[in-house]
Amino acid sequence: MDCITGAGLSADMSIISNDSNIRTRGISYLKRCIDITEKLGAKSIAGSLYGPFGVHPLKGRTPEQGEYCVNSLHEVARYAALRGVTLCLEPL
Repeated sequence: MDCITGAGLSADMSIISNDSNIRTRGISYLKRCIDITEKLGAKSIAGSLYGPFGVHPLKGRTPEQGEYCVNSLHEVARYAALRGVTLCLEPL
């Protein structure tokens, strides 16, 4: 049986925030989660890794937020790959 870890982002560490400090906090948090996943011997981390859980803007996401998401997830995915961890994005 394999172990899978889970994580999610709150608004104060959202990788789609317009505030670069908040995005950096979110990337750092996800990297720490990946480190823990690796230490546990798990191969995957799943969850709402792309934006804050429970935040649904009435007008939807902006194109800029999409770019922030892609750029942040590329960085996090590269970090995870070096540790043998797969990111599993939960569609919410």
